[in-house]
Amino acid sequence: MKCPNCGKEIANDSTFCEFCGTQLEQTAPQQEPVANNINVEMQRHGFITFWLWFMAIVNPISAILNFNVGGTIGVVAGILGIVNCVAAILLLNRKKVGFWLFTLMAAASCTMGIMYESFPQSIGAVAGVAILYYVLQLRKNDQSYWSQLN
Repeated sequence: MKCPNCGKEIANDSTFCEFCGTQLEQTAPQQEPVANNINVEMQRHGFITFWLWFMAIVNPISAILNFNVGGTIGVVAGILGIVNCVAAILLLNRKKVGFWLFTLMAAASCTMGIMYESFPQSIGAVAGVAILYYVLQLRKNDQSYWSQLN
């Protein structure tokens, strides 16, 4: 670089001109933006939004229907439906704990299905976790929603 006072060539990292002694103003080096380093806002695939809202709406309806059945099974199934709704809302807010909460409720549902010999319920609970995990792997802007969860 050149000294602004005397015009002589000096080192780029100089704080003073070695010829005339002028103090040089230091500026941070400017970095050019890198094309591959673009800050892309985190977005989710449209189907993920649909699926999570579907879970948030269907699970409370299921809970109400199960509460109306009555008995221990109806109450427990109703509670599972409400907690699954909470899990869907957590996932909509990018909280990974929502997936683990849903998985825990599926394990409880699977256990209930085995205890009361309702094997379709057990299979459905396991399939629900697998489907949710697959849906969370969908990508938008080359980034999966799963990788965006906190």
